[in-house]
Amino acid sequence: LDAFDYGNRDISGGQDRFWLSSSLKISALEQIGFMNRLDSGALPASPEYQASVKQMMLQNENLPGDFEGELYGKTGSCIGTDTDHGWFTGFYHRGDETYVFAVNVKGKKEWGWQARSIAVEVLHSLP
Repeated sequence: LDAFDYGNRDISGGQDRFWLSSSLKISALEQIGFMNRLDSGALPASPEYQASVKQMMLQNENLPGDFEGELYGKTGSCIGTDTDHGWFTGFYHRGDETYVFAVNVKGKKEWGWQARSIAVEVLHSLP
């Protein structure tokens, strides 16, 4: 996490839970920076690994029929904490344009799929 400059880099919550409503914290701006580095191949990992991760992030299901371009992203949900919240972060390629984004929703039963729906709606509405 230090090499990737990822959030607060705190794994004290345990290696099987630190990213699940636990010790690891990352802001939306930090997520955007990380996703931008992944998209441009600038993370400290082999180009092949970065390409594999990007391919796993390709979101080609449940998109509007006229959705143009390629959407890459990852959802996440923190359920059962003081305030449930969900997020969807990634990047969108349409023609020569690239948009890097992070959407976070908070409230009772607010989860990652809802953040994804918001991101798709906003990206789809771009001129």
